[in-house]
Amino acid sequence: GRPIATYDTTAVGKGMANFGKGLTLVGKAIGDQDDATSEFETERKFQEFKWNQQLDLDKRMREVEPGKADGFADETANKYSEGAKEFFSTVPDSLKAKYDNKLFGAEREFYGSAAGFAREEQKRSSLVSIEDAKTNQYFSRARSGEPVDKIGVDYKSLVGANPFLTPIEKDIETRKGFGDLEEAHIQGRVERGDEIDDILRDIRG
Repeated sequence: GRPIATYDTTAVGKGMANFGKGLTLVGKAIGDQDDATSEFETERKFQEFKWNQQLDLDKRMREVEPGKADGFADETANKYSEGAKEFFSTVPDSLKAKYDNKLFGAEREFYGSAAGFAREEQKRSSLVSIEDAKTNQYFSRARSGEPVDKIGVDYKSLVGANPFLTPIEKDIETRKGFGDLEEAHIQGRVERGDEIDDILRDIRG
């Protein structure tokens, strides 16, 4: 009939609950730290990948032969794609969406640089070719006395067939060429002893 002694376990229960929460928080902190470390390492590798791609692009730009840059942008895109696939295979699953976007952005950047370089080189080379033709062929025709209008038709066709110039660039080059041909024509007439007044009258129409 004696009362049985009892213990108040409320404090103990609360302590165990708090201990469990503490373990959860510690585990979460460790997990967050691991995630941060993983993301830092992935970003470091990504920056290293981009830098190596840039070095490779610069090297290949220096090695392009004059007038042989056609297709350079596509070649750059293919080389980038190979390297990007290799890098992407090392990206943790939790970061793949993020780095898929970053890789796509880098690809557009490198392709744009390669395409711009290729176009400027092909344009430069084609203008050199036009200038050579003008000097070695069209100038001699103009100095020989052949009418500038007739030579101009052939010259305009040459410039118009150039695939690396825009319509505006073709118009600028054609106008400049006509002026150069007219000067060569006048020079030829002077060398042959034509009267200046006759030459000026013909020029004025």
